[in-house]
Amino acid sequence: LAALPPLDAAKRFGERIQAELQLAARCADADKRIVEAEAKLTVAVAKAETAARTLLGLRAALRAATDEEAENQLQRARSVSAARHARDEASRELATQGGGLSVETLETRATETTADADAERIAAIDGRQQELEPLIASARDAAQAAKAALEQAGNGLDAAEAGQRRESARAMLARTAEEALVLHAAHAMLKTALDRQAANADQPLLARISAVFRSITNGVQGGVRVEYTKDSQTMMALEADGVTPKALDQLSEGTSDQLYLSLRIAALEDYARKVPPLPFIADDILQTSDDARTLATLRALAALSETVQVIVLTHHPHVGVLAAALPDDAVNVIAPAA
Repeated sequence: LAALPPLDAAKRFGERIQAELQLAARCADADKRIVEAEAKLTVAVAKAETAARTLLGLRAALRAATDEEAENQLQRARSVSAARHARDEASRELATQGGGLSVETLETRATETTADADAERIAAIDGRQQELEPLIASARDAAQAAKAALEQAGNGLDAAEAGQRRESARAMLARTAEEALVLHAAHAMLKTALDRQAANADQPLLARISAVFRSITNGVQGGVRVEYTKDSQTMMALEADGVTPKALDQLSEGTSDQLYLSLRIAALEDYARKVPPLPFIADDILQTSDDARTLATLRALAALSETVQVIVLTHHPHVGVLAAALPDDAVNVIAPAA
């Protein structure tokens, strides 16, 4: 039999084998981590390439030469969006607090009267209406009583007494009807006074919207007006005669676009009188207009450019041809690079 190695040598050999096994396991784990890291690196490189392509596309869309210029344009766009949101919120709040009246109307009223005077007039009208309401109710009750008396008179045992009651009831009914008519007329007059108090306004903004709308449509539309109901108000378009109303949902797509642009132009002019104006960028707003209305719209935008900077973007070459027909100092036509 061969001689067995000493126990110490065998123990050291076993420990060495164990150490090599652990080293091999660590190497295998390291190889696995390297493979995973390489996979993550591949994904990260792909994402970076996609981001770079997206950034290049965004810069091209913004016509920015550098990333810094693109960021500045995006910041300006965000500022414009925030300003529009703030303006819309302020307009809604003003419409709620001002009962739907225009800013010009509210300013005119503020200069023509005082809060105390308005409160006194409204209180007087309300007081008079409250005085009339019991009288109207009393007249209504009296009419019902007269009618009941008339019916009861027909059922009486004595024909003569019944006839007398009938005549008396008829006289009472006639007096009640006359009083009710007078009270109803007074009530209608008070309601008219209240409506005039609520809608007594020279509305220059509405007049400006009408003028722009009439100009853009070459007189086919006579303007706009606001019709008031008991609980709301509705904007109506006017036919060429300036009188016949037309609901907005009955307008063609092109005319609806032109009415919306008229609202925007009037609002921008009003806004520019109060704060430093921002540029107005119109992106292909003329695609639903024929040549005549396109030229009329371009003239309206040229007039607007005296107040704010106007930039019109289009991919229709004929719009540039029509714009070139405007006075030389009114428009600068920039064709895309070849």
